[in-house]
Amino acid sequence: MKEVKCGLDHVIVSDVTQLSSNAENGIPRGLNGAEAMIICTSAVPYISKLSVIKAMMNIPVNVLSGKKALNPRDFRFRFRPDQYPEKVDYLGQVTQIDLAKKLGIRHVVVVSSMGGTNSENFLNSIGKDKNGDGNGDILLWKRKAERYLTEVSAHCLMLPCEAGTKMIHAERICLAVLKRIDCHSIEWAPVHYHPPWWTC
Repeated sequence: MKEVKCGLDHVIVSDVTQLSSNAENGIPRGLNGAEAMIICTSAVPYISKLSVIKAMMNIPVNVLSGKKALNPRDFRFRFRPDQYPEKVDYLGQVTQIDLAKKLGIRHVVVVSSMGGTNSENFLNSIGKDKNGDGNGDILLWKRKAERYLTEVSAHCLMLPCEAGTKMIHAERICLAVLKRIDCHSIEWAPVHYHPPWWTC
C-alpha cells in the first residue's frame, strides 16, 4: 500500500443519490486510480418539531402516572425528500458498488448496521407514520445493499452485520485499507465474512 497524505484539499463532497456509474460527469473527481472504497452511506433523519412539543407536554402526565418523564420513543423522525433510505442506503450504495467495479477499484468495504435481518427493529420505523406507511426500513434497505454486493462479487467484507450466512466472531478487526490505519476494537461483534477483498 502506498502512503497517502490527505489534507482538506483532498476532500471531495458529492451526493450519492446523484451519482451515475454510466455517465462520466457523474463520477466524482479524485476516484480515478483509487485502490479502495469504503462505503459508509446512511440516510439521516430529522426530528419532527411537533413530536417534541407533544412529548414535552406529556411530561406532567407521565410523572403523575409514575412513568418516565420523557420517552424517546415518543419522538417522530422523518427523512427529507429524495434522502430516504431506499434512495440513499440502497440505490446510493448500489451505484457506488457499480462505480467501484467500473473504475477497477479492487477493495470495497461496506460499513453497515446491526439489525438488518430484523424487520421489527425500532430504527425501521423511522420515517413511517403510526400506520406503518412512509419511507422507512433503513436497516432493511442497508441489508438489501449488502446482498447486492455479495451477488456481484464473491469477495467482499462487510462490518458489522447481524446473523446471516457464514459468520465469525471477531474481538479485534484490522482494516488494511491504508498502510498506517489503526486497529479498532469491536467487542465480539458478529461480522459477515466473505474472503476478505473484492478482486475485479
